[in-house]
Amino acid sequence: MRIIFISTVLLFFQLSLIAQENNHVVVGASFQKVLYIGVDNPLEIVIPGEKCSDISATISDGTLTSLGNGKYNVVVKNRGLSTIYISLKSELIDSIVFKIKRIPDPILFFGHLKQADKINIDTLTAGEVFANSPEGFDYECNWKIVKFQIRVAIDSVSHREFCEGSKLTAKQIELMKSQKSGNYIVIDEIYSIDPLGETRRLVPMVLMVE
Repeated sequence: MRIIFISTVLLFFQLSLIAQENNHVVVGASFQKVLYIGVDNPLEIVIPGEKCSDISATISDGTLTSLGNGKYNVVVKNRGLSTIYISLKSELIDSIVFKIKRIPDPILFFGHLKQADKINIDTLTAGEVFANSPEGFDYECNWKIVKFQIRVAIDSVSHREFCEGSKLTAKQIELMKSQKSGNYIVIDEIYSIDPLGETRRLVPMVLMVE
């Protein structure tokens, strides 16, 4: 039995390859195999007992670059499926299909506050909306907030102030300070540039006034 170990940043799975008399290979795999668009996808391929220099890999859709010692970097651009072909001493021994997905939407923060947190507006003099990759998503991603609005209710009437960029304007701060304890402040119409340079509209963020 020959074991191939393949790992990425977000998963680790094992393929058991059993050579049959007719040279067919039986593959057993667990965990979802995913590559993400717009980031470098580190990949490591190891076959115990075999030299890394004897192992090679290619990809059907994307770019797979060998970094040496069994380490690779994968870059993909199109959603769908892509197959990585693994060879030992130039002989193809198996192929593994990966799903290609776009990077998940980020988690929003207002300063140190996150969704549904309470905000103290008495000392509010400035503020900024920014985005981080969701917990458990370990790829390096840069998100740029390009615009958003603050929305509140005053005497049951909706009021809003819009701004370009990620930082509060003086009018937005004034609007937020008009709210009483227990009221909600909605940050919505949030647009961000993702690592691919594409614009995404993100889910609204709601804060409660202390």
